[in-house]
Amino acid sequence: MDRGLAIGGVAAAIVAIAAGAVTGCSSSGTGRTPANSSANAPTGQPTAPSPTASSAGSDGDVAVSLPATPSLRTALRGAYVAARPGVRLGEVAGPRHGTLYYAFDRTTRTYWAIAWFDPSSHAREQTAVKFQFGMGGAVFKRKASGEWHATVHVRANLPCPDEVPAAVLLAWHLQAGGCTM
Repeated sequence: MDRGLAIGGVAAAIVAIAAGAVTGCSSSGTGRTPANSSANAPTGQPTAPSPTASSAGSDGDVAVSLPATPSLRTALRGAYVAARPGVRLGEVAGPRHGTLYYAFDRTTRTYWAIAWFDPSSHAREQTAVKFQFGMGGAVFKRKASGEWHATVHVRANLPCPDEVPAAVLLAWHLQAGGCTM
């Protein structure tokens, strides 16, 4: 057997396993409804929760899951790139379908999102390498009148315990990850 083929096959298997771990982490579980799923079709980015968005929960809910819009996706991608030194906007695709969660915390008047991104077909090799092993995920935070700020993660399971308020996780039907690869 050609040694180059064997090494290439091992590398491909490692990438496939890592991709499976990322995909499994972001799309498994029951009751999860990402903001960009067909169950939550975009209806416009509200500046505050709309009556239709909050109707999914009771009046006592502290946080409410919101639908994503194309402008939200663009803003999150920009914030993600701003948090990744050396990465250019055109080199990033996404958020990846099924990985965007978006919510508003009524108590703190803060918007939250988590999403995963991939290198675009125009990404330089040095940029594509930066996405290996789960480095395409980020947690986003924005005050009602502010800009998005991203915390890029070097692990495959988002969010970490105590990183996103429990009320937001409840609105998303998610549990915090273990913060390990």
